[in-house]
Amino acid sequence: MSALILHEVGLRDGLQMEKVVVPTEQKISWIEALLPSGVDIVQLGSFVHPVKVPQMADTDRLFEHFTAPGRKPENVTLSGLVLNEKGLERGLACGVDMFCIGVSASETHSMKNTRMSVADATRRILAMAKGATEAGKKVQVSVQSAFGCGYEGPVPRERVLGIVETFLDAGLRNISLADTAGHAGPDAVEALYFGVLDLADDIDCACHFHNTYGLALANCYAARRVGVTSFEGSLAGLGGCPFTAVAGATPAPRTWCTRSSGPAGAPTWTWAPCSRSPATSPASSTATCRARSTARARSPRPRPSRRDDAMPTALSGVRVLDLTNVLSGPFCTLQLALLGAEVVKIENPKGGDLARKLGNVPEYNKQLRGTSFLAQNSNKRSVTLNLKEEEGKEIFRRLVKDADVVVENFRPGVMTRLGVGYQALAEINPRLVYCGISGFGQTGPDAKKPAYDQIIQGLSGAMDINGDERLHPLRAGFPVCDTVGGLNAAFAILAALYHREKTGAGQEIDVALLDSIMPLMGWVAANLLIGGKDPVPMGNDNFTAAPSGTFVTRDGHINIAANKQEQWEALAEIVGVEELKTDPRFQERDERKKNRKALTPLLEEKLRTRPTAEWVEALNARGVPSGDILPLGAALDQPQVRHRGTLQTVDVDGIGEVKLFGLSAQLKGTPGGITSPPPRLGEHTEEVLTGLGYTREQVTALREKGVV
Repeated sequence: MSALILHEVGLRDGLQMEKVVVPTEQKISWIEALLPSGVDIVQLGSFVHPVKVPQMADTDRLFEHFTAPGRKPENVTLSGLVLNEKGLERGLACGVDMFCIGVSASETHSMKNTRMSVADATRRILAMAKGATEAGKKVQVSVQSAFGCGYEGPVPRERVLGIVETFLDAGLRNISLADTAGHAGPDAVEALYFGVLDLADDIDCACHFHNTYGLALANCYAARRVGVTSFEGSLAGLGGCPFTAVAGATPAPRTWCTRSSGPAGAPTWTWAPCSRSPATSPASSTATCRARSTARARSPRPRPSRRDDAMPTALSGVRVLDLTNVLSGPFCTLQLALLGAEVVKIENPKGGDLARKLGNVPEYNKQLRGTSFLAQNSNKRSVTLNLKEEEGKEIFRRLVKDADVVVENFRPGVMTRLGVGYQALAEINPRLVYCGISGFGQTGPDAKKPAYDQIIQGLSGAMDINGDERLHPLRAGFPVCDTVGGLNAAFAILAALYHREKTGAGQEIDVALLDSIMPLMGWVAANLLIGGKDPVPMGNDNFTAAPSGTFVTRDGHINIAANKQEQWEALAEIVGVEELKTDPRFQERDERKKNRKALTPLLEEKLRTRPTAEWVEALNARGVPSGDILPLGAALDQPQVRHRGTLQTVDVDGIGEVKLFGLSAQLKGTPGGITSPPPRLGEHTEEVLTGLGYTREQVTALREKGVV
């Protein structure tokens, strides 16, 4: 663990809001007491107009005092805040070691603080940073109101990252994010710093948090967990910005943490939604970061064992509202949850997701925790909400204000009839990505028809190409259309989020199961669309090559895929039918395809003499793809699957340990996986609603009315 850097800013941020001017002599005594305390940087003040901020009128004198011969501290950097060229000139004249220069991500705050737009202020500070650097001084640049603005509310993440990129392009690497109005929460802190650190490998990140909602230390911890090493603090918790407004009653922070004792006295941190009341003054204190603690706090949610806690997730900070049922929608949102998105599953209070009652364990179905539900809903929070009630719709609209994605798989038109379709929600949150999943799409002659996986398999042509002359048509053994439709939806959502990062605009996504499955038959369809030949059901045989399919051995079956000429010749040698290599019926690929019915029994005559395992070993050793045909239980327990961590063991309350599929793609920089078990129906209703500002009494009343 790298050493922490403590930057004491109390003489500036701690005093600038105070009405009574602190005498210079008292400030000097304060600083002299601070210098041996272990702080790394002390900010003596800001170079602002004394009329605007009387407490800062003696900043020049303080620097002159502590930079005089014999008084200059050896191991402490003296910093000063500057807002304009005049301030920079003053700072250079009186011996500042490090200049702190910032720009607000909020247009309103920027105008009130500097009387300049964000763009103009950015250009100004870049010029000042260049001047300070050329003078041999250290420079720290900051983004103020990075986590929200007291005037404007939420600040777009891409705006903050855009400013940081501008700093990086100018060669500036010491970058601080400031929570000027006290809007930050640990989730948002993690997400934003992950975004910043992804921009470059050599950024020295600093943080500055206000304690408006009692979250400053929790935010510091979240920043430290991400990798931030520089913390700005204020002695005694004094602090506040005179040029911002009080944070609103429903702030951006979603969580807060409390500390208790864990095993062997180790600290344990509990995370819950923030429902605390804001401070009564905008001068709410800056975080006091005194202790150089190396204790590791727990993350907001349990992490999978295979994941390094220092690693970010790909979708940290993305909030998804999941209104889906059964499979296609839940499978889509599961992928987002496994990638680190916060997924809030919104369910009808009367029974919830139908999948809760589906599965082969009746006891679990009665608990509304059927195996079908458990399979698709890890990492999600469950909130019950009756969208037919106006109060339920109002709660949903409030959730949408702070959401990134909404996913639903109702029949087309249902959400619009409820008054919460895309157009209505986009007025609330123009940045919203809205995805509707249906059988046939939102438009067209079949849009309103009911659809299940098997119906789509039949209408797509998939059942027609499965099976053989004996068993035809044949359905796939699992709901392939639902599953592929969910994957397609997740893919489209990620594309829309990327587009939003560049433009700031959300959009509506229309995913149809029928559309999703048909491109998977691309090779087969191409033979018809381009080659003009209808597909013929071929069972386990591969229509592109021969011998390629399933063959009988002494103790079962084997898959062999000798698709290349050299693989066929090696197969003939290993099996002991070398004479077939020169047989005109089997010499070339296309001839083998025509004569596969004659070739198969000739191969099986030899294959029946040895068990599958021996053939697999011999064939693979010569580069001929082959493998056993395993029952599902054996497939799930094979060594390669265990090695890859495809299944994760999850402790489900009231059921015990179960094995569930985690994230199948292994992202090396942003690994994901299961971090929490599938939720009970409505398990997080109170938690989420109190985070919106509802009291527990109000939640109880809503529950009694059937709203939640």
